[in-house]
Amino acid sequence: MRAAGPLPLVPRPLPGEAVLSWVGRIGARYSLEASALIAWLRRGHGVHASRIAALDWRADAELDHLLAGAARLEVGAVRALRPVAAVAEIALWRRARPAWCAGCVRDDVGRQGECYGRVAWRLGGWVACPIHDVLLAEACPRCPHGRCGFRPMAGRQRLICDACGAPLDQPSGAYRGPKPGPKARS
Repeated sequence: MRAAGPLPLVPRPLPGEAVLSWVGRIGARYSLEASALIAWLRRGHGVHASRIAALDWRADAELDHLLAGAARLEVGAVRALRPVAAVAEIALWRRARPAWCAGCVRDDVGRQGECYGRVAWRLGGWVACPIHDVLLAEACPRCPHGRCGFRPMAGRQRLICDACGAPLDQPSGAYRGPKPGPKARS
């Protein structure tokens, strides 16, 4: 199988950015989630979700080369986005759910129109933001269901609640979408 060539729109990795965040920002330029981007780069052949999820922690020769080629980068630049080269007990260190600093994601959107996930936020031992002096968040502050993630939105990567659809990288009160709550009876 021959991989797709270099992509015309590829943002460069940002300081401290995690691999999956960078892949998500590339995909956002094409309104694709990371898995769909990788399948497209592999000419329609997807990979198992666990293989994509492991990109933040483990080198994957095929995917690293594929992403480097699509971005016109050296493979070493992709590998440098991982927090550690090899840790025997990585399960003890990685976070199961996304975490973020609300101040950092708002600052990101203000500066560059999108937010990105930091490598440090993926580590279970990292619980507070040293810049904003707040605990990292793991749930939507606007609704009781709260699972959130970095998703494509209008060509950029944004932090969005999976339940209520609110972009969490905006100042409080800026979101004017549907209000979460009980559904009306018909």
